[in-house]
Amino acid sequence: MHLPHILAQPVSFSDVTAIWLMAYSALFSIVNPLGASLIFAQMTLGRSKRDVTALAG
Repeated sequence: MHLPHILAQPVSFSDVTAIWLMAYSALFSIVNPLGASLIFAQMTLGRSKRDVTALAG
């Protein structure tokens, strides 16, 4: 199989780590789990544990 020149070069662990950290931080800021959990807690305030579990699932 013939690979383009850029794909045939070895990739260092630090490059992979840097790309992974950039992608993870970008997805973290888009999904915003901390903000979503606060909104979820506010929206389910006063509901039974069974209802909250059903909504979370």
